[in-house]
Amino acid sequence: MGHLNGRGRGTTKGKFAVVRKCMEKSTGHEYAAKFMRKRRKGQDCRVEIIHEIAVLELATASPRVVNLHQVYEMASEMVLVLEL
Repeated sequence: MGHLNGRGRGTTKGKFAVVRKCMEKSTGHEYAAKFMRKRRKGQDCRVEIIHEIAVLELATASPRVVNLHQVYEMASEMVLVLEL
């Protein structure tokens, strides 16, 4: 995630994820970075996150679904970078 710059403003916290505004350093484009923990309440949630990624990839042609720009996986969480 070195080419993205996180911004303090625009943080939204939900039941399963935290969404923060970020900006791609090279282009200046703004995105929404959705931070999702891979484990919740002691259970592995990686399969559900991968399912969400697959659904977003299948729906790229739909104008009603937000586009997935990039996915990052760290030790304890996955980050979905979505277009605003």
